[in-house]
Amino acid sequence: VIATGYSGNTDFMTDETSHLVRWTQGEVTRSGGPYARGSAWADPDLGHAASLMQLVANDPAAAGRMAQLGRAHLLDGYTPERCGRLMRERLEQLWSEQL
Repeated sequence: VIATGYSGNTDFMTDETSHLVRWTQGEVTRSGGPYARGSAWADPDLGHAASLMQLVANDPAAAGRMAQLGRAHLLDGYTPERCGRLMRERLEQLWSEQL
């Protein structure tokens, strides 16, 4: 996977399991969907993204090994049971803060 190394992606993507694109802090210029004008945004480094795409295209065997590491990382760390437990704990925390 090649994705911007920002925000939610980094919850489950690492340098060992994916290609994280460098970015700089930007700003949403027009409101759209859940993003209000002026919100923080990650502007990806397009040159870096292109070089990562070339890296993957030029070495599919290495890309395959990284993909297998990413798959194992997700299957090990993000089982439905673990995700459900984490969601339940977070909801219970939010609920207790409301009381």
